[in-house]
Amino acid sequence: MCKAGNGKLHDNVIQKIERLECSIEFNRLNFELIDYADQKGEPRKMYTLTRDGFSFLVNKLKGKRAAEFTENFIAAFNAMEEELMKPKGQYEIPKTYSEALMLSGRKS
Repeated sequence: MCKAGNGKLHDNVIQKIERLECSIEFNRLNFELIDYADQKGEPRKMYTLTRDGFSFLVNKLKGKRAAEFTENFIAAFNAMEEELMKPKGQYEIPKTYSEALMLSGRKS
């Protein structure tokens, strides 16, 4: 069995995706089931995820890397909120997640 980038078994990640408690619409827009042949030619399934789908999934995982991602996500969200609370014309909305992290003073 293959391990995902975070050390989780592939099958465990697939199960986690299939058990996510999100709306049908969010699931449809952010998780696409794809069949592929593994190295032995056996059929397997995997999901392609959007950035939003990835963020949703990571926030449901456990472990040091998932916790780090969640902390950075919260920091970026807070930095964007702070910018939006400034009087009109005095803020610049970050264009990327990395820019939002820089505004928050955190590293990616």
